Amino acid sequence: MKKARKLLITLLILTFVLSTVSVGFAAVNDNSPEVVRAKALGILRGDDKGNLNLDKPITRAEALALIIRISGLEGSADLMKGQTKFADVAADHWASGYINLGVGQSIVNGYPDGTFKPNDNVTYAQMAKMLLYAMNYGVTVEGAPWPAGVMGKADDLGLFDNVNATPNVPALRGDVVKMIDNSLTVKHLKQTGYGDLKSYEEGTDTFLSKMKVDEIDGRVTAVDVKKDQVTVTPDEDETDITKATTYTLLDKTVDVESLLGVAVTVWVNDDDEIFFIDPSMDDVKVDVVDSDVAKDANTIDLRIADDTYDLASDVKVYINGAKSDLEDLKAGMYGSFVFDNDEIIYINVKDWNQVEAGVVKEVKDNIITYFDSDGNDNEIDLDDPDDGYIITLDGKEISADDIEKNDVIYVADYDDMYHIVVVRNAVSGKVDRINNDSVKIDGTTYDIDTDHLLATYSLDEDDSIDVYDPDAASDLTGEEATAILDISGYLRHITSAVDVTSDEIYGVVTRANDYNDNFKIFANGTSTSYDLDGDVYVKDGDDWVAVTDTYDIQALTKAGHYPIVEFKLNKDGEIDDLYVYAVWDGSSNVVSPKLDTVEKPTVVRNNVNVYIGDLVDTKTITVDEFDEDHDSIKTKSNAGTYFITSTTSIVDDIDDMDAVKWEDIEEKTGENATAIVVYNSKNEANLVVFYGNTFDSIADDVEVGVVLDKFVEGGDWKATVRVYDGETADYLLNNKNDVEIGQVIRFKVNSDNEIDLTGTQAENLGVKVYENSTGIHGFNASDVVTEKDGNYLTVGGGVYKVDSATLIYDVTDGLDEIDEARLTDVKANKTQVGLILDDNLIQVLYIVGETSSTPTPSANISATWDDTTHKVNVTVANITGAYAVRIYDYDSGAALGGFTTLSNGTASIALGDSADNPVFITVKVYDNSGNVLATQKVAVQ
Repeated sequence: MKKARKLLITLLILTFVLSTVSVGFAAVNDNSPEVVRAKALGILRGDDKGNLNLDKPITRAEALALIIRISGLEGSADLMKGQTKFADVAADHWASGYINLGVGQSIVNGYPDGTFKPNDNVTYAQMAKMLLYAMNYGVTVEGAPWPAGVMGKADDLGLFDNVNATPNVPALRGDVVKMIDNSLTVKHLKQTGYGDLKSYEEGTDTFLSKMKVDEIDGRVTAVDVKKDQVTVTPDEDETDITKATTYTLLDKTVDVESLLGVAVTVWVNDDDEIFFIDPSMDDVKVDVVDSDVAKDANTIDLRIADDTYDLASDVKVYINGAKSDLEDLKAGMYGSFVFDNDEIIYINVKDWNQVEAGVVKEVKDNIITYFDSDGNDNEIDLDDPDDGYIITLDGKEISADDIEKNDVIYVADYDDMYHIVVVRNAVSGKVDRINNDSVKIDGTTYDIDTDHLLATYSLDEDDSIDVYDPDAASDLTGEEATAILDISGYLRHITSAVDVTSDEIYGVVTRANDYNDNFKIFANGTSTSYDLDGDVYVKDGDDWVAVTDTYDIQALTKAGHYPIVEFKLNKDGEIDDLYVYAVWDGSSNVVSPKLDTVEKPTVVRNNVNVYIGDLVDTKTITVDEFDEDHDSIKTKSNAGTYFITSTTSIVDDIDDMDAVKWEDIEEKTGENATAIVVYNSKNEANLVVFYGNTFDSIADDVEVGVVLDKFVEGGDWKATVRVYDGETADYLLNNKNDVEIGQVIRFKVNSDNEIDLTGTQAENLGVKVYENSTGIHGFNASDVVTEKDGNYLTVGGGVYKVDSATLIYDVTDGLDEIDEARLTDVKANKTQVGLILDDNLIQVLYIVGETSSTPTPSANISATWDDTTHKVNVTVANITGAYAVRIYDYDSGAALGGFTTLSNGTASIALGDSADNPVFITVKVYDNSGNVLATQKVAVQ
């Protein structure tokens, strides 16, 4: 058996230890073919947990171990374990042998301070340098600028192929694997001259040969796709192995069947596993049989090559994996044709007995949906065969999930497997010409297989697909189109948007102009003007009848009437045809199909009260409730239940239209709102239009919440409210003064997500908590907590419960300084609280002060005004622990400035140059923990 001397694309030799640095991700993974092969060779090792850590940086010790191993010197490294000359590498260090040998071989050096730094990361430039010196290329970069010289030479030798190498960035382990890969077959320099005549030339040694990896030259004479096995018959000059041997391929991405008859070089291990195979594909043509072959034929016509080739006298023929005869070869069979001395010696083809040239529409749950040469939809279930399937694209195995729309598939069913070949070849451009046997796109002609007509076309982006007919397809000329080519390069399908239309759109006509047939329609949340390319239709019994005079529609809209319509848009954005379902009369708030009965439904005019057609698939309803669990609208008077889907359009009041999202109203109370519903046979609503000014009545149930913030967004005032037994959310305000920060409010949310306080007051649902100069008001109960028993508080003689939903806040500094608090902050006989109650359940608990906040009789707080500095000077006396003060407006309770510390009992608060003497203020005195010691109304002298 000869030693390795030919191309070995991928080999991973690696010893990894754990690293704490992560700088990116390598392209390879644990299941990559190169990793699998390396494991088979017994040289791939992970960390102590078995992890390869391919996305982590590599250290100096790890990188050196790699290079020693690919140099075939690991045995020597084992012998050199022990004492090193480096202070930071102990004798029992795992890499001591590698380091001693690497330094001795001049692959790597230590540092001037006597250290090796084995755990330092290696940069891409440093890794390249180590490889160059291991291959004796160090002499070519000595004296060159660093790192440019090393990077340039490494690039010349291909070490950085498929590696995104930045010189001074730590090298990822996965990238180092690629660099090692790229270096395996590079021939090393050999010294040929010494002394003054020192010289080097390219030798024959490679890392691969130094590892003494064995190889076999031969030809694949049998394959087993299910077992990933090939039988290799050795060449005559092979001396160690002289008979055919069956091997297992470790690389599962190889198309095993395509190797039949091919000359190969294989590298095998002791378990008869091929860790790499180098097929001579230059001797192979992948093509299609162009015409049936006779029994005694000595030539064969191949379609793609468009040529005739000689057949060897002993040519071997395989069809769908079975040995066959020449006369079994039929036109259209596809596969490999292996040559030797200009003759075909092996033919291995597939007969598409399951699917021929199917164009993929979708792949889902292992089912491929495709359309055939008649334009009909079909499915193939990949779970049907007992032994599964194999899918190849461009000669490489892929998964079902890799198949894409517009791929062309060919399926042969044999050996209890689906053998699927995928063709991905599409071109797009402007159609220049349509002929019987070809289509010209952007100057290139694509032939049609007229002998085996498999071509189809579509004018509406595959909504409808027909067999290719040059006359019918002539509308493609001058249009942008996509041509899908088959396995032979023939045109399989051509598609364009000549007649494409949108999905059905439902909306409300707000204006019509019969002069230019233009309609302004509110649909999908926007009001847009469309030109009409077709006709207007109304319903007459079971038939839609065209209306010839669109002036009648114009008359309706001018009179405040709104037709409810359905339409599609063509590729130019024009209405294809317009279907009128009903008309809403804005003056009388009535929805009707028509006013008068006529023999043929058409638009009739009776002043402004004009209705058209028969009311079809449309109802006016009164809402009973919205059902969020079943996404439906239940109606009163047995008018039915209508289901909301992802395509349902919802419009609020018809005379002031805006789009509505179902999720914004599904939880609200919609009772007694009136609407027009356009629906299908499944009672799925296509369009819901509320009318009669009833949409504003849609609102949530009454909520109790705490206002935490107030702000402007998008020109609208909004408030952030935390709701009892609910979430924190932002709501619109009708007026910015509706609420203030820190207030407790009872409210509803209307259909516009706006806080509605008017309705709650009208229903006597209580007042909102607020603050003024005399304190905080609006609580159901407010007093000092006299007893605390677990979650129960005694306040003002009543016992109330705190539950998990209770909102607890500290407002001792005023409502605008509201802070979240906990039940543990409430102390018996000390904490003063304000409660919002639902019977005996506390919904909101405010901590408003402490009993010690009442000043002692000897306490003295005074204030004076300095008209020059516009400051209020506050003096505090006889209050123990006084640390700071803050002053508030006497009437509104608003803070005037921030906290100001006392100095010798006095604090000065600047109110600004334009401020006037406030006359009266409220002063609060705090200790250094922020607790209120005293609150007093003071006249400013």
